[in-house]
Amino acid sequence: MSRTPAADGPTARLRSRLGGPWDVVLGLGVLIAAVNAYYIVPAGVLPVIREQLALGPATAGLLVSVMFGAQMLLGVPVGMLIDRVDNRRAVVAATLAILALYAWSWRAAADGNFWTLMLSRGLAAPVTAAIWTAGVNIIGRAFDPARQATAVGVFSGGPAAGFAVGLLTGPLVAERFGWAAIFAVYAAPAAVGCALFWVTSRRLDISVEDTATARLADFRELFTTATVWTVALVAFVGFSLYAFVTSWVPTYLSEVVGVSLAEGGLLAAFFPAVGAVARAGSGAVSDRLFGHRRRPVVLLAFAVSAPAVFVVVLADTVAVLLLALLVAGLFLQLGLGLAYPLARETADPAVAATGVAFTTSMATFGGFVAPPVGGLLIARAGYSVAFGAALALGLAGAALAFFVPEPDLGGS
Repeated sequence: MSRTPAADGPTARLRSRLGGPWDVVLGLGVLIAAVNAYYIVPAGVLPVIREQLALGPATAGLLVSVMFGAQMLLGVPVGMLIDRVDNRRAVVAATLAILALYAWSWRAAADGNFWTLMLSRGLAAPVTAAIWTAGVNIIGRAFDPARQATAVGVFSGGPAAGFAVGLLTGPLVAERFGWAAIFAVYAAPAAVGCALFWVTSRRLDISVEDTATARLADFRELFTTATVWTVALVAFVGFSLYAFVTSWVPTYLSEVVGVSLAEGGLLAAFFPAVGAVARAGSGAVSDRLFGHRRRPVVLLAFAVSAPAVFVVVLADTVAVLLLALLVAGLFLQLGLGLAYPLARETADPAVAATGVAFTTSMATFGGFVAPPVGGLLIARAGYSVAFGAALALGLAGAALAFFVPEPDLGGS
């Protein structure tokens, strides 16, 4: 009986007000933004890391791409697991693991141990994949089919927001507390996001019972379907461009334009920051402006963003360069935001999380190869050639967009 006052207290009243599907999106969004800030943060301070650890451009780029590579290799098995377990508990377990890995990364960086730092970040990748995949699955289940793309699109703005935060705050944290601190600073918002998700998701029906019967044949069909591969390739091309720009624009601004690391981080952060808005609105644009059609949005995304990326190295003023980054970030991520709801719409509901994980793995494959390949092109041929290659890749993405499937909203 002593629990009755507590049940009527402020905590109970707060819980009664939280619990709608959009509250779940908020909690998961904060969490995914925090883990993605950790994902990209070395890119904003690569010159400092290279100096402190005596690394070349391509080797330093591995600090960013190792997470993409590990997620590429392990993302699909993680997705298959997410299709078979309680997604709410999976998010909490993954968050606890990521907090421990933050602490390990900080200790390795403080000791100057490059390979231990690489290992800790590599292990963080599948944990991040679990949070992302479970998040998309949970949000997809929390909304009706006509609103899933809008809701997942809003959630997909979280990684872009996290990239912006990482690029913006990384140099500031490194300057104030030392570069090793960049690997620990995002633990608090990750914990807050997870706690908010746990509280708000209790009353929603987001069970995974209907996926427990997923069979080997369901997974086989998923991986042999052309439309699934088309969506995955779109994600690969789009994220290759995204990772290249976010990884090397800060260094370009520092080495070529001549701005400080803090100023370069601020300017480079506009690219993912505007993309956070674009990703969040991608589903709404497709649903409301194009009558639930996905193909025109993806085509527009690549056709505009690819030339805009190349303008970065043609710009003769900071204002033009910033405008190019804003346009590229806005349109490129408008298309990227649709890749994940498309993956869920294209896959059978029994293996929806695996479909999202496969698309994410292909995206992270692009993120894995783009930073070091970009570094090699920069070292051997200069920034103009590297950004020219990015232009060609983006135009290939525009051609691929013609084959993007349109969703059948009759099912879940």
